[in-house]
Amino acid sequence: MDLLAYTGLTPAGFEELIQGIAARMNFPSQSILLGGDHLGPFAWKDEPAAQAMAKSARMVQGYIRAGYRKIHLDASMACLDDEANLPLPKTVSAERAAQLCSLAEEASLDAPNLSPPVYVIGTEVPIPGGGQGSENLLQITRLEDATETIDLFHQAFARHALQSAWERVAALVVQPGVEFSENRLVEYDREKATGLSRFIEQIPGIVPEAHSTDYQRPEHLRQLVEDHFAILKVGPALTFAFREAVFVLARMEQEWLEHHGSARPSHLMDVVSQAMQRNPHYWNKYYRGNEGEIAFDRIYIPIDLTRLNRDPRAIQPRQ
Repeated sequence: MDLLAYTGLTPAGFEELIQGIAARMNFPSQSILLGGDHLGPFAWKDEPAAQAMAKSARMVQGYIRAGYRKIHLDASMACLDDEANLPLPKTVSAERAAQLCSLAEEASLDAPNLSPPVYVIGTEVPIPGGGQGSENLLQITRLEDATETIDLFHQAFARHALQSAWERVAALVVQPGVEFSENRLVEYDREKATGLSRFIEQIPGIVPEAHSTDYQRPEHLRQLVEDHFAILKVGPALTFAFREAVFVLARMEQEWLEHHGSARPSHLMDVVSQAMQRNPHYWNKYYRGNEGEIAFDRIYIPIDLTRLNRDPRAIQPRQ
């Protein structure tokens, strides 16, 4: 079974970790819904499509058998032997997602005591890890594109006799006009997303899912929900908050232990930086600049909020 990239755990291992934390916190396990995001060939996009899809299938089935019930099927990335013209055609993406869904449905039969999985579809989404381009290129999902995506996925599911699974498609990934990169933030503008918000009202049973909603102001998060973007995906912001907390503790530790000759501080910031340098695979494509700038980013990225003014759009990226 392929390991999860960032944790080194299988889906089952991560589920056990979460349940263990919940037990220690006396949190009811029935209130936890585990989901798999970007499940598809992204991790193996440098391999031929057939090989990458085979690995993706094992991964998706691993998530299902471990009890994950919110499954984002994302086969939008081109593999090694796909045509060089990008992006990957939506017809191909939908077909590959349906193939993965079919195998997920098979795996769900191995856990009859669990509720059937619900699915998230759509390719209108930044790559795992967040966007790297200019916010000037950011476009809110066009209504015709959203309609086409739903139609193509519906057709692909029908070809694979997945009518029951289609009834459990709960969300469509869209771009409502929010994004962040290593030193920029694009804030939500509800007026620009009005058409998309009204469009989703016409699609029964499906809500829009917005990715990269990290670092949005509280009023913008509230507006997103009011405008029917019912699933807001975050992640890096939580990691950033955790980093802030533990680094402050490390600073306190260092200052305090300077007055205790026999005690040794953890040097946590140095340990983190050294660990990242030993294994740059997951982060080096996101950082640019000279050696000093990259060293700074290793510690303070995804976003150092102290560098953002009241108009994040005015910030220019490093060249």
